[in-house]
Amino acid sequence: MTRIIMEDSTCALCGGVSEQPRVQSAFFTGEMDLDSRKHMGVPLFAKIEFCPHCKYIARDISVEDFNVCEIIAAEKYMEILKDHRYPEICSVFRAASYVKSLLNDIELSALYALYALWGCRGLTRKKHRVRVQRIRNEAIDKYEELISLKGLFKYENSLILVDLLRRSGLFQEAIVHAEKALEKWSDIEIANQILKFQICLCERQDIDLHFVSESKDPH
Repeated sequence: MTRIIMEDSTCALCGGVSEQPRVQSAFFTGEMDLDSRKHMGVPLFAKIEFCPHCKYIARDISVEDFNVCEIIAAEKYMEILKDHRYPEICSVFRAASYVKSLLNDIELSALYALYALWGCRGLTRKKHRVRVQRIRNEAIDKYEELISLKGLFKYENSLILVDLLRRSGLFQEAIVHAEKALEKWSDIEIANQILKFQICLCERQDIDLHFVSESKDPH
């Protein structure tokens, strides 16, 4: 069972005090999506901290990062945070992704962009599709940039990108990347299993949510 408590934390940038989540223990009991999201694990709000006073975002706001001071004061940063078309948790991770991108931390920027997409899971109506796809496109851009700069150095990044492409209806692009990843990660059973399942889904033009467990028996 995942256990989270709320504790007072002092922001290293502004000195403001706010309650922040602290993960005491984490236990994963649910399914995992093809984009790596673990259900019944650590919730999104506990993966990052946000100072409500100065809008500083970090894994731990009590630790100062001088590099972000100018960024979080910028108009662009505040525009992202105040974009009320999206849930607050989505906007927080979009802003965090923006900061990490400017700091050239491409891997963490991509991960936060993915978390921002996960933060949109409640937007399920037809009128929300364009909004959610915009966030998915941002995640695609980040993962494509990550892989173009660092190559296929982690099979997890390939699995995530393929799923993002497929769920966007970009089936041919997803297949091409899946086939490249299969060549690279031929010795990793779980990667092969999921990538082959993704190719099957693309051939069926399936854009729905699927779980890793389904890839064991794709038929």
